[in-house]
Amino acid sequence: MSEGLLNDYQNFMREHDMSKSAVLNYTRYARHIIGTLKRERIRLSEITQQTIELLRDRTGIESGAIKKFVYFLLSRRVLKNNPYREGVKRVEAKGKVGFDKALKEFERYNNRHNLSRRTLEGDIQNIKLFFRYLEREKVDDLRNVGKSLIGDYQKYLYYKRNKDGKPYAPATQVNRLGAVKRLFKALVEGNYLFHLL
Repeated sequence: MSEGLLNDYQNFMREHDMSKSAVLNYTRYARHIIGTLKRERIRLSEITQQTIELLRDRTGIESGAIKKFVYFLLSRRVLKNNPYREGVKRVEAKGKVGFDKALKEFERYNNRHNLSRRTLEGDIQNIKLFFRYLEREKVDDLRNVGKSLIGDYQKYLYYKRNKDGKPYAPATQVNRLGAVKRLFKALVEGNYLFHLL
């Protein structure tokens, strides 16, 4: 069954205009996922949020590759229930996502992805500036941040002046927004938020 499923997975990815090398990589990941599930005696039809966490820990495969394979299984009705929908309950259970909690999760995310200490320090400085902006906007829970607020922050950075009265350089604006994007990616990966902005 698994070889037929892998062939179907390759065709599925080709239909979605993926390059040859991407198809090969994702097929290799899928083979690794199937092997790990067999060793753990978990059927493909029984994948849960807990199984996905186990796969991330045991295989080292990035979340996006696991998610692609899970959505393929859902599209082929091999998997009946979407394990990512279970995350909605977990997000609610974790409650408010305050600034301290978000920073701790961001540091864990950086450790998992082996980013340099210098990058981490720069990102944390930029994230703290974002938190100051949120405080001025009376937002203290990151679950309440939406696309419009991020757009407002982008405009704020565009019009903000540095100590010399000059606008921030485009590279500075990009760095500040990039750190915010990585923060939200970390919160999604840690199941504090359900989707990226």
